[in-house]
Amino acid sequence: MKTDVLITVLVDNVAWRPDLQAEHGLSLWIEYGGNRILWDTGQGGVLSANAQSLGVDLAKADSVALSHGHYDHSGGLPLVLSASRADVWLHPSATLCRFSRKETVHPVGMPSKAVESLQARPIHWIKTWTSIYEGVYLTGAIPRKSPYEDTGGAFFLDADCRIPDTLPDDQALVVQSSKGLIVILGCAHSGVVNTLDYVHQTMSGQPVYAVIGGMHLSKVSPVRLDYTVQALKKYDVQIVLPLHCTGEQATYYLRTALPDRTIQLSDGPSIIL
Repeated sequence: MKTDVLITVLVDNVAWRPDLQAEHGLSLWIEYGGNRILWDTGQGGVLSANAQSLGVDLAKADSVALSHGHYDHSGGLPLVLSASRADVWLHPSATLCRFSRKETVHPVGMPSKAVESLQARPIHWIKTWTSIYEGVYLTGAIPRKSPYEDTGGAFFLDADCRIPDTLPDDQALVVQSSKGLIVILGCAHSGVVNTLDYVHQTMSGQPVYAVIGGMHLSKVSPVRLDYTVQALKKYDVQIVLPLHCTGEQATYYLRTALPDRTIQLSDGPSIIL
């Protein structure tokens, strides 16, 4: 199946219209082939109001898929699962207790209410590349081969920060559109380049038309930024939509390096590909 894809940004760090609210998080509504997929759920604070403003009925979600288990991608699960009968797709590690260390140590894992909301329904636990609909795939765990990419932060499985968290649950959503593959990221903790390499290999070299989502490039080295741009050029990606954790400086770098390909949502929170 290769048809058009409608993607609506429900939650992002930036509100692109006066009637929308922003929070540190990501949630995308994807319509393709008669199926409605909610990709991540943000923290849960603005999801419902933004969906209503954008004319999206969360109760009609056929599937909810998580890119990984951090709070800013999974916090809205109780809201969505109480309103819909959607199938749920995520990696078994998504529910782990997790911490991030910056100036201080703070929890970043899936909120307890979100974990509880999963217990009352069957879950599709995804570890490897999986087809969830015709033309729609979850990558499962992504091989980490790039010498320039890491998880994008000091992440741990314990509050004492002794056990590193490699974020094995990080995955991408891949959709076969009429113009090529659309690779939809959450935070790309596996690395944008690693993700693109894996998609290219698994999909037998099918062209990648668009890359959309959080890229976790804030505060990375200029070498990694350039490495990412070169990969986007290598795969001849025609549309790049950086969201969420990509970072303002990295987004500016992408727009400068790929001016005809990097887009923003200032013209509206929905795009048709």
